[in-house]
Amino acid sequence: MSIPLHPTTASWPFDAWGLDMVGPMPESVEGHVYILAATNYFSKWAEAVLLLIGKKEEVADFIKSNLIYRYVIPRTKVGPINGRYLKQYYP
Repeated sequence: MSIPLHPTTASWPFDAWGLDMVGPMPESVEGHVYILAATNYFSKWAEAVLLLIGKKEEVADFIKSNLIYRYVIPRTKVGPINGRYLKQYYP
């Protein structure tokens, strides 16, 4: 039995971002073991960063610095890690 897919749509740029973390991976020379990627569902623009240990503070800093300060607070939270790291930005 297959699970039906539900497409995610956005009404305007920076309306919804998908977040995903990849890792742990083999450690880089600088000690990074995770990749955090964010994709804008409207424009398909992607942002990514290397993380040392994938702690919530690193993720929250990425969201704040690379998404909120540069664009806007997303209306829609999408992704398996959003619930843990975006709570502080939504009432």
